[in-house]
Amino acid sequence: MAATDITHWKNGTVKRLSWDWASGASGEAYSQATATTIIGIIDRVEFKPDSGDTAPTAAYDVVLNSANGIDVLEGAGADLSATVASSNSDLSIGVHDILTLVVSNAGNANGGIVTVYYL
Repeated sequence: MAATDITHWKNGTVKRLSWDWASGASGEAYSQATATTIIGIIDRVEFKPDSGDTAPTAAYDVVLNSANGIDVLEGAGADLSATVASSNSDLSIGVHDILTLVVSNAGNANGGIVTVYYL
């Protein structure tokens, strides 16, 4: 697992959880759990790939797993673009769990940012 930064921000009722992720030098999947239980309704998720030499491989995958191993994004992070940021705001998913971001098929030493907005 490569190093990462997880940031958590709150402004009124809107909360933001963001992972600045990087895959391993040999292409290992990235996996990092939140330090605390996340409680709320996931409203939107954004996927921003790095550019240039650290852009992930095309059609890379992101899941956000509950403690039971269920993707709470319900597939919204499948087959993502290596060059274009994307967002899904068709979510209304209740969570009360430690959440683990898993990024796979991103290639060697590549990265991006995944941001989850919840209420």
